[in-house]
Amino acid sequence: MPADEATKTLGVIGRSIQTTMRYSLYLAIATGLLLLLIRGITPTRLVDPIFYTTRFGTFLLSKIIFVLLILALLPLHSRLGEKLHMTNDRATYIRLRRNILLVGWASLGFTILVALLGALLRLS
Repeated sequence: MPADEATKTLGVIGRSIQTTMRYSLYLAIATGLLLLLIRGITPTRLVDPIFYTTRFGTFLLSKIIFVLLILALLPLHSRLGEKLHMTNDRATYIRLRRNILLVGWASLGFTILVALLGALLRLS
């Protein structure tokens, strides 16, 4: 499939799953907070700097940072996708396509790190 056609196809797929994907991410954050409460980690403990000197606290802080990075990249990815869909200029198209790929790969990498940190939290 040519690059232009692949980009359009991925754009259609992305727009169709965007809402579901965002709600899934928000649900994962909510269940993560619930799991912390079940584990006995109170909001008071989460604001205590000493908590983050523990192994569990360090993994949790890392996971929080990566989740925040993913949340920050979501609107950027969407905005780049909209611009990519609207452009007719070849040079702009190539630049936007490169940028959206970089943001997508970064999001994927952070997501994998979040999953790994989740496993490490379970082992802690």
